[in-house]
Amino acid sequence: MDMSHRPQARAAPGIMPPIPPPEARENEEIAAPDFVGVGTMRSGTTWWYRLLAAHPAVAEPGQRDKEVHFFDHYTRVAAFDPASYYRYFPRPPGTVCGEWTPRYMYDYWTPAMLRRAAPNAKILVLLRDPVKRFLSGLSYNRSHGYQMTHALLHQQYERSLYGVQIGALFAHYPPEQVLVLQYERCAADPVGQIRRTLEFIGVDPADWRGESMIQTRVNHSREAPPELDPATYQALSAALCADLPGLFELVPGLDPGLWPTAAFMPPGLSAQFTGDNDLMTDPARLGEQRRAQPFPQSSQPRRDHHQVEGLVGKSGPGPYRVQ
Repeated sequence: MDMSHRPQARAAPGIMPPIPPPEARENEEIAAPDFVGVGTMRSGTTWWYRLLAAHPAVAEPGQRDKEVHFFDHYTRVAAFDPASYYRYFPRPPGTVCGEWTPRYMYDYWTPAMLRRAAPNAKILVLLRDPVKRFLSGLSYNRSHGYQMTHALLHQQYERSLYGVQIGALFAHYPPEQVLVLQYERCAADPVGQIRRTLEFIGVDPADWRGESMIQTRVNHSREAPPELDPATYQALSAALCADLPGLFELVPGLDPGLWPTAAFMPPGLSAQFTGDNDLMTDPARLGEQRRAQPFPQSSQPRRDHHQVEGLVGKSGPGPYRVQ
């Protein structure tokens, strides 16, 4: 990719420091978060968080951003004072409060530390077709001046390996405490899916007032999405598809038919996963099914640097461009 027009181009994104905690107002309580969103980047998390915050019982502390990034900089499972995390969640009595940092599911040390700090928090995950998320992530990075280095390509590739990340998350939180949503299902049925989410975090959906915000577009990338030639698109899809059986075993209510990438699964294997909506709305039943299944081992091999050379092309057929 020609980066000559970007004299200030930067290397791959690094670790973000935590944002400053908000000031607690008079009569506000400070406590552990009631819910924490942990993934994933470029999957509609800002949109979904704003829809949640449109409920009067969901508190937004001061001018705090949805993403706290409290655990990013540790780079290991370290000792810390949970009270230093709780300072980010002042709220009026009778309300719930949380955050959504999409990186939390990606960093292996974060679920363990989050469990120590907020063992009772409801965990939220929003997933998107893995190839579309990968391309959108590259587009977002380009718009912020990052070079298309091997490190950046690998980072965005690994962020789309959902089965590995969900498996690690379930090692620290029981399945009944985690709600995994699909962006495509949320986009098709936002009211129904926001009701599910609100019920999951413990507030009455009947009081939600966010209908006017459903069509609001947020975090749209200023860069045109990358284009892949057909051979590269198929190779990328097949590589990411190798991770999906493990994901669909862990979260059997997900619908493979909503993700074009899932079409690269062998027909006999893809037929095993049907996207049971009833299962998705019954956390107890979902938890029972997950516990009854052996922990899936991802068959996804690591890719060496030479395997991603030329991944992002300057030209290619339109169907492989993704917003």
